[in-house]
Amino acid sequence: MVVDPAPYYPGDYRCQIFCCTFQRSPDARRSCGLNGSAVLRDYLIARVRELNLEHVRVHSAGCLDLYCEVGPMMMILPEEVRYRYASRADIDKILLRHVIRKERVEELLVIPKQKSEDIS
Repeated sequence: MVVDPAPYYPGDYRCQIFCCTFQRSPDARRSCGLNGSAVLRDYLIARVRELNLEHVRVHSAGCLDLYCEVGPMMMILPEEVRYRYASRADIDKILLRHVIRKERVEELLVIPKQKSEDIS
């Protein structure tokens, strides 16, 4: 008998998205939470449900130690791909291109060792 090494069962998540919602003090330069990440995370959750992406799970996360001065950050597992996002349009791009089409969204991609001034 051949057994699929990674069968899909309802409730299993093949894609997990971690959205930083960490909120620093109001005078901090870096803070995903102060840049609207919780509202955008809620939009992401709603879109995942609307698109019936049952294999996707969205999580709130603490600091992902990236470059939150340029906007909220997320990490998508299992690929460990990191994106910055600042709008509903960015969320829709990430869902359509990364999650559904399995393509990288190059214009929103964050490389962990990148300096924040290199990200526009």
